Amino acid sequence: MKKNLKEFFRILDCSISEVENSKPWLLKLDSYIQMKAKYPNKVSRAYKKTYSESSSILLKKIDVIYASAIVVLFSLTAMRKHEATVLRYDDVLYMLENDSDLVGRVHKTSKTETGKETK
Repeated sequence: MKKNLKEFFRILDCSISEVENSKPWLLKLDSYIQMKAKYPNKVSRAYKKTYSESSSILLKKIDVIYASAIVVLFSLTAMRKHEATVLRYDDVLYMLENDSDLVGRVHKTSKTETGKETK
């Protein structure tokens, strides 16, 4: 059991590090999305010309960052999958920029209009 806990914290530490160091990759992703809109059939070439790396490297790194964010979110908040699905990207950005808590309402699977407020 002790070894499993040690491995869990190692994974959590790695995940936190990936999220903390994600800003340059997210900026590249934003650029990639803009390039894709401008050059829909040649986005890979445009990205490689700008950043001197393959867009597949970017997309793999974004997958790692995304997975890491999920690990951190579920591990540190005890949030359930259905609770995380109602988070919006803007809410998370606001929270990070203003050092605030995420506030929401948890609904049972019955989809009733009432719910338990969470913070």
